[in-house]
Amino acid sequence: MFNYNFKEGIYSSYIFYSEPIHVFSFFSENLQTREFFKYLFARIKEENKLRVKGVKNSTHVIENENDKFALVDINYNFFIEVLGDWIEHYSANKSNEVEYMKFRKTEVEEEGLKKDKLEYKNMKLELSTSENVKFDYSYSQWLSSAKGKKFIRYNLVQILFNGILGKHTFVPNYNNRYRATPVTVTLIKDENNNYFRFPSISFFKDILVKYLGKDNTKTLKSYGKNNEVIRRSPSGIKSQIEKRKLDEKDIKFLNVFDIYSIEKTRDLSNENWTVYEKKKEEEESDENEPKTEDFKA
Repeated sequence: MFNYNFKEGIYSSYIFYSEPIHVFSFFSENLQTREFFKYLFARIKEENKLRVKGVKNSTHVIENENDKFALVDINYNFFIEVLGDWIEHYSANKSNEVEYMKFRKTEVEEEGLKKDKLEYKNMKLELSTSENVKFDYSYSQWLSSAKGKKFIRYNLVQILFNGILGKHTFVPNYNNRYRATPVTVTLIKDENNNYFRFPSISFFKDILVKYLGKDNTKTLKSYGKNNEVIRRSPSGIKSQIEKRKLDEKDIKFLNVFDIYSIEKTRDLSNENWTVYEKKKEEEESDENEPKTEDFKA
C-alpha cells in the first residue's frame, strides 16, 4: 500500500458530496489542501513504481517548458480519480443516485440523403461517491445534458485552485470563462514509443514545493522525463499524427473513468431512446444545444 495515512478530524462528521459545488467544502482550510496534495503525491509515486515494474504503462506527469512560469503538468483525469477517493473517504455519504439525460447521434437516410438524428434517454445510475466525483469532473468523451461541463472544470481548476485557494494552477485565457482552457490535451510519447493523448492540469512548481517540499517536487518532476511532449494544440496534434503516419486507434486517451460500462450495467431506468427536438429558446441560442464533450479543447 502507498505511504500515506489519512488524518482524522480535519473535516466535520456531516460533510458530504452530491453536487459538483460540494467539492469546495473539502478545501475550506489550508490543512485540508496540504494533506490532499500529500495524498496526491503518494498516489502518483505508487503508480510510478507500478509503471517501472511494467504493471502499468500510463504516466501521470509530463514536462511543461513554459517560457514564463515553472509548471508541473499532472494527468487531470488521474487528479480527479484521486480527488474522488479523497472525498469518498471523508464524506458521510458513500454513494449517490445520479439522474441525467444521455444523448447520441445516429445516421439516418431521408429522401436519399444521409442526416444525423439526435436522440436522448433519461438515465439513472447508482454511483459510489468517488465515481460521482469522476462523473461530474472527469474529461471524457460522452454525451449528456450536463450543460457547461467545461465550466464545471473551470470552476474547479480556475475558481477554486487559482482563485479561492490562491494561485495554484495555470489556465490559458483564464480571464475569459468561455475561452479559458482549464484542461489541456497534449500528444505525448513514452519510452516504449506508445502515443497518448494526455489531459493535463498545470500546477505552479512553487505551490507544490510549499505542500510537498523541494525533494518531493523534484521527484515529481523527474517522472515527466520519461515522456516526450510532442504537441499541445489541436491543430499541432493533428499535423503530427499525419506527419508520423499514426493510426488514431493506436493513440490511447488517458482516461480513468469508463462511463460507458457503468451505464450498461447499472442503469436503473427503463426508458427508450427518443428523438430530441429543439425547444424554441434553444433554436435562438447555440449555447443551449447539447454537444459532445470537447475532446480537443
